[in-house]
Amino acid sequence: MSETHAAQHDPAIDVLKGLLIVLVILAHSGLGQGSWLGEHLLIRAPFAFMVLFGVTSSLWWQHRAAKDSHRGLSRRWYATRLPRLYPPFLLMIACWWALASYFDLERLLPGFGAPEVVASFAAYAPWLGTTWFVTVLLVYVLLFPALCAAANRISAPVLLVGAAFVTCS
Repeated sequence: MSETHAAQHDPAIDVLKGLLIVLVILAHSGLGQGSWLGEHLLIRAPFAFMVLFGVTSSLWWQHRAAKDSHRGLSRRWYATRLPRLYPPFLLMIACWWALASYFDLERLLPGFGAPEVVASFAAYAPWLGTTWFVTVLLVYVLLFPALCAAANRISAPVLLVGAAFVTCS
């Protein structure tokens, strides 16, 4: 680990990410279903993870913004984020389709075919349960440099009103 990375790295964030991942796994296991734990804690874990992802992304961007142009920073952003998210997603989708075809796709998903296969590799697969979360992360990663550019050009109140509108509509 480089000295610069060690100086900005906060192990508490890793602990929190790990805890949130465990909570997400517990939520999907059905363990807390119908209980206070499930209804008030486990159900919020993916959203808390997204907020933490946003905070750590913003810190990453701010730390490097003074040293690099927006274009250079955007390239570094994509080069460090997409390879960590997209290839494992592609592997999971490939395994899912391989298993689905082995176990009779037509019986599992009547009417599904090539368009759904292509869409799932493009990170759109709502029929695969929790893939929505990976889709949201990938969209966030793709849009983050544009959001940072907009944040630098538009006032905070305007951004907040716009975010509230998008969220509530």
